[in-house]
Amino acid sequence: MYGKTSAFTIHQTNPFNGGPQPRDLGREAITPNDLFYVRGHGPVPALTPEDCTVVVDGRVSHPLTLRLSDLQRGFPAKTVEATLQCAGNRRAELHSVMSMQPGALLWQTEAISSAAWTGVSLADVLTRVGVQDGAAHVAFLGADHGAAPDGGSFGGSIPLSKAQSSEVLLAWAMNGEPLPPIHGGPLRVVVPGYYAARSVKWLTHITVQDAPSDNHFQSHDYKVFPPDVTADTVDWDAGEMLNEQRTHAALLSPADGDTVGAGKVTLEGYAMAGGDSRITSVEISLDGGGSWRAADLTTAPRPWVWTLWRAEVELSTGEHTLIVRASDSAGSAQPPTVDEIWNFRGYQNFAWHRVTIIAS
Repeated sequence: MYGKTSAFTIHQTNPFNGGPQPRDLGREAITPNDLFYVRGHGPVPALTPEDCTVVVDGRVSHPLTLRLSDLQRGFPAKTVEATLQCAGNRRAELHSVMSMQPGALLWQTEAISSAAWTGVSLADVLTRVGVQDGAAHVAFLGADHGAAPDGGSFGGSIPLSKAQSSEVLLAWAMNGEPLPPIHGGPLRVVVPGYYAARSVKWLTHITVQDAPSDNHFQSHDYKVFPPDVTADTVDWDAGEMLNEQRTHAALLSPADGDTVGAGKVTLEGYAMAGGDSRITSVEISLDGGGSWRAADLTTAPRPWVWTLWRAEVELSTGEHTLIVRASDSAGSAQPPTVDEIWNFRGYQNFAWHRVTIIAS
């Protein structure tokens, strides 16, 4: 379905949501398109490159309507490697502490993938239209009508300072191929370092404005709250909007519940740093966090992309709980457990990752 591998785990068919098996996810620094996770909220629009137009308006001096061909011919193209991550990645761990709302997608470690995105810098487009003084945010809207509870499309915004950074793209290609419809083709936003909710797919509108987007998915969905807030007591205006990813690490192989041979065992996984920072270390604990050993970083740490890692440990016969944590160049700290970051929406789990396996 949608060009995905037969081993793809489908969490939902309408809208389509799924991800790769953990053992497949971290094999390559760049995730093949047929393994790249999918998070959707509504139907996939039936658009062609010829249909694709983007209105750029709001607090600008020269509003424009641009066709995809205008972008491709009128601005310099560039390619940026960036890892996109759903804010609900590792939600299943939060659910194990206290149940999520009915219908929540119980992602394990698979709602994250990395690609080489090709397009034009959003900053170049904003320069062309002329951003007016006083503007502070750039909002995006997609063509997926019906995604929101009110029948509207998926949308969101980022601060103008991020929008004017050279890495933020209007992308039409993914890993050297035309952007697949399931991933937002013909055109999507890619906001490196931010949760993927801000990388709006099937882009139709870019609006420069004074305040953050009031779209449902920014004002009433992708927000995080303290553990004591529930669906019945929530004040949506008080929530923290999810923008920059939080630094964390995950163990992909072996996976939770696996049985491995006793003796030398190879551990593999990924670590992701938030914002513009980069991973500096990944550590493994076999004794509940009492002591730690460094893992080998198998890809070079860079901003906006995950770092893959590997470690070899000796395991005796029996049950073992393995813990992994990461450090980054900004000095970010991960909470040891999910209890203090539990939230009723199940977002932004950046606690130490725990996996229990059997060695026999």
